[in-house]
Amino acid sequence: MKSDYYANQAEDLFAPDGEGIDDIIYLDINIYAYRASQKEDLPECMYSSEIDVINNEVWVISAVGLCYEANPIVMLGEELRYLLEEFRKQRSKLGIT
Repeated sequence: MKSDYYANQAEDLFAPDGEGIDDIIYLDINIYAYRASQKEDLPECMYSSEIDVINNEVWVISAVGLCYEANPIVMLGEELRYLLEEFRKQRSKLGIT
Protein backbone atom coordinates (compact mmCIF):
# COMPACT_ATOMS: atom_id res chain seq x y z
CA MET A 1 0.00 0.00 0.00
CA LYS A 2 3.06 2.21 -0.14
CA SER A 3 2.27 2.97 -3.77
CA ASP A 4 -0.01 5.97 -4.31
CA TYR A 5 -1.99 4.00 -6.88
CA TYR A 6 -2.84 1.21 -4.45
CA ALA A 7 -3.35 3.55 -1.50
CA ASN A 8 -5.89 5.54 -3.51
CA GLN A 9 -7.61 2.41 -4.85
CA ALA A 10 -7.65 0.38 -1.61
CA GLU A 11 -11.33 0.98 -0.87
CA ASP A 12 -12.32 -0.54 -4.23
CA LEU A 13 -9.61 -3.23 -4.39
CA PHE A 14 -10.51 -4.62 -0.97
CA ALA A 15 -14.28 -4.17 -1.00
CA PRO A 16 -16.17 -7.43 -0.38
CA ASP A 17 -16.34 -7.92 -4.16
CA GLY A 18 -12.99 -6.22 -4.89
CA GLU A 19 -10.36 -7.68 -7.18
CA GLY A 20 -7.47 -7.43 -4.68
CA ILE A 21 -3.88 -7.17 -5.94
CA ASP A 22 -1.65 -9.37 -8.07
CA ASP A 23 1.25 -7.21 -9.15
CA ILE A 24 5.03 -7.09 -9.31
CA ILE A 25 6.32 -4.51 -6.89
CA TYR A 26 9.87 -3.85 -5.74
CA LEU A 27 11.86 -5.44 -8.56
CA ASP A 28 11.01 -9.14 -8.63
CA ILE A 29 8.61 -9.43 -5.69
CA ASN A 30 5.04 -10.34 -6.59
CA ILE A 31 2.54 -9.07 -4.03
CA TYR A 32 -0.85 -10.69 -3.99
CA ALA A 33 -4.03 -10.26 -2.01
CA TYR A 34 -7.19 -12.07 -3.01
CA ARG A 35 -10.51 -13.09 -1.55
CA ALA A 36 -10.82 -16.81 -0.90
CA SER A 37 -14.02 -18.23 -2.35
CA GLN A 38 -13.35 -21.89 -1.52
CA LYS A 39 -11.12 -23.86 0.88
CA GLU A 40 -8.62 -24.52 -1.91
CA ASP A 41 -7.98 -20.75 -2.14
CA LEU A 42 -6.46 -20.82 1.34
CA PRO A 43 -2.78 -21.64 1.89
CA GLU A 44 -2.30 -25.41 1.75
CA CYS A 45 -1.53 -25.62 5.46
CA MET A 46 -5.02 -24.28 6.19
CA TYR A 47 -7.12 -26.67 4.08
CA SER A 48 -8.22 -28.58 7.17
CA SER A 49 -8.94 -25.44 9.22
CA GLU A 50 -12.40 -24.47 10.40
CA ILE A 51 -12.37 -21.23 8.41
CA ASP A 52 -15.68 -20.86 6.57
CA VAL A 53 -14.78 -19.08 3.34
CA ILE A 54 -18.29 -19.48 1.92
CA ASN A 55 -20.09 -17.51 4.66
CA ASN A 56 -17.23 -15.15 5.58
CA GLU A 57 -15.19 -12.63 3.67
CA VAL A 58 -11.71 -14.15 3.95
CA TRP A 59 -8.65 -12.57 2.30
CA VAL A 60 -5.21 -14.11 1.69
CA ILE A 61 -2.21 -11.77 1.47
CA SER A 62 1.40 -12.66 0.67
CA ALA A 63 4.50 -11.92 -1.36
CA VAL A 64 6.73 -14.12 -3.50
CA GLY A 65 10.02 -13.26 -5.17
CA LEU A 66 12.97 -14.97 -6.79
CA CYS A 67 14.60 -15.71 -3.43
CA TYR A 68 11.76 -14.77 -1.11
CA GLU A 69 8.39 -16.10 -0.05
CA ALA A 70 6.37 -14.67 2.82
CA ASN A 71 4.08 -16.81 4.88
CA PRO A 72 0.56 -15.89 3.79
CA ILE A 73 -1.64 -13.87 6.11
CA VAL A 74 -5.32 -14.82 6.28
CA MET A 75 -7.77 -12.28 7.66
CA LEU A 76 -11.37 -11.19 7.49
CA GLY A 77 -12.33 -8.34 5.18
CA GLU A 78 -13.35 -6.05 8.04
CA GLU A 79 -9.93 -6.49 9.67
CA LEU A 80 -8.13 -5.85 6.39
CA ARG A 81 -10.10 -2.69 5.65
CA TYR A 82 -9.53 -1.45 9.23
CA LEU A 83 -5.75 -1.86 8.82
CA LEU A 84 -5.84 -0.14 5.45
CA GLU A 85 -7.79 2.78 6.92
CA GLU A 86 -5.28 3.11 9.77
CA PHE A 87 -2.46 3.09 7.22
CA ARG A 88 -4.25 5.79 5.21
CA LYS A 89 -4.57 7.91 8.37
CA GLN A 90 -0.85 7.58 9.07
CA ARG A 91 -0.01 8.60 5.48
CA SER A 92 -2.28 11.61 5.89
CA LYS A 93 -0.55 12.63 9.15
CA LEU A 94 2.76 12.53 7.29
CA GLY A 95 1.32 14.67 4.51
CA ILE A 96 1.26 11.83 1.97
CA THR A 97 -1.93 11.71 -0.08
